[in-house]
Amino acid sequence: MGAFIGFLSIIIIIICVVWLLINLKRRKGKKKPLVWLFAGFGLFVVAVAITPAQVPSNENYIVTKPAPDALPTQPTEVPPGDSKDKETGTTTVKLPVDEALEITSPIITVKATVTRVIDGDTIEVMLDDGTEERVRMIGIHAPESTTRHEPYGLEASNFTKEKLHGKVVYLETDVTNRDRFERLLRYVWLDYPSVISEQEIRIKMFNAVLVIAGYSQVATYPPNIKYVEYFTKFQNEACESNAGL
Repeated sequence: MGAFIGFLSIIIIIICVVWLLINLKRRKGKKKPLVWLFAGFGLFVVAVAITPAQVPSNENYIVTKPAPDALPTQPTEVPPGDSKDKETGTTTVKLPVDEALEITSPIITVKATVTRVIDGDTIEVMLDDGTEERVRMIGIHAPESTTRHEPYGLEASNFTKEKLHGKVVYLETDVTNRDRFERLLRYVWLDYPSVISEQEIRIKMFNAVLVIAGYSQVATYPPNIKYVEYFTKFQNEACESNAGL
């Protein structure tokens, strides 16, 4: 509609200008052409006012919508390690290191914090959801140091306490979930393994660390036998080197 009125106003203006020039040349009245000329200008102004602004047509011109948090609402906090673009309002989120590692890990684990060490092979943990559990390490047996005292039991308990108390660990399940005492049966990883290899197990799995250092022996109870071959090899090495018990 605005374009039509604009086109009409231009035609009127042109006609009026020609009419006015002819009348001036013939020394005739100028009132009527001037009135129509002003009317034409008025129509042109109206046409401009009602015509919506157009976005320039250009294939390199990209219109993007701002992210919701870029709108003038209450400010939000960006978690540490994340970044926020002030111009676009977009937020780049960086995963915590442990979550990023978990994505590439070949095993499924549950993150937990060690709250108490019972003895060499038994600990208490708090899971991320706040649940507290007692965990018995699979595939090994450390000497007793609680209800009864066995040789090297106190040393094994102190070693586990030194290495694990207050630390974040990653719990892996085998076939059986709990033992007859309702303790969780788990392999305790100190860090996510990038691959399942002897080197990773030696360094990162605490069950294996206890055997290698001579603080526990292999104790296999089927069907939980996933790493028994590694544990047996590590026990033989400990015996040959007279490590620990």
